[in-house]
Amino acid sequence: SMLEKDYLPELGHCRVFYMDENVQRFKDAASFNLFLSKKFETYYSCTPIVNHELLNIRNVTGQYLRARNTIINALLNGNDCTKYCSGTSPESMVFRSSLYSTGTYDSKTKPEMDHGTKEVLREIQDFLMESIGIRRCFSELYKVLLGEKYGVRQGIIPIYLASRLVALNDMPVIYLHDREVDVTAEILNNLNEKPDEYYLYIEKKSGDKEQYLNALEQLFLMQENVAS
Repeated sequence: SMLEKDYLPELGHCRVFYMDENVQRFKDAASFNLFLSKKFETYYSCTPIVNHELLNIRNVTGQYLRARNTIINALLNGNDCTKYCSGTSPESMVFRSSLYSTGTYDSKTKPEMDHGTKEVLREIQDFLMESIGIRRCFSELYKVLLGEKYGVRQGIIPIYLASRLVALNDMPVIYLHDREVDVTAEILNNLNEKPDEYYLYIEKKSGDKEQYLNALEQLFLMQENVAS
């Protein structure tokens, strides 16, 4: 009780320092939580909004791990996932919270993509393009996604990786150290646990074609915006 009285910020007996701002005291939990929320929103300004507490965590387990695997394999196999837009199954919950509600899955009725998701997918796409003709370790990507600005929970990263990998015209090569492995939900799960052991490589020819098509797509988008 004595420690709580002296060290809980919301009781007003201790001072809170943040960067170069003035020292602050708080009179209750509500004002302290508001202060924290504003700081986290600034620090993690590009965090994807995934409203599922059993998926948007570091370690996904049980039925939601199996559901995530189902969704990932469906993406990698090019299966239609729109059947998961409704229903209460774990697969539907995973799909809606991570792909549909964030505007990631390409469907006629998809919502607008939120800012955080857009920035995370851009980082993944940049990593893919930087792997053209050169092996890149996934730990480089994870360091960015888990750090300042993004703060992405690892539970959703395999889904976003699968969505970008399958969008490529040719499936890239993933290596476990020096051994080439098939791109499956199991491999993406293992990669998620030990990104420093996995590498990505995209053939130069495939990468050049991908960059050309991306540039072409951006050109058409610019023309559409001008026309509208």
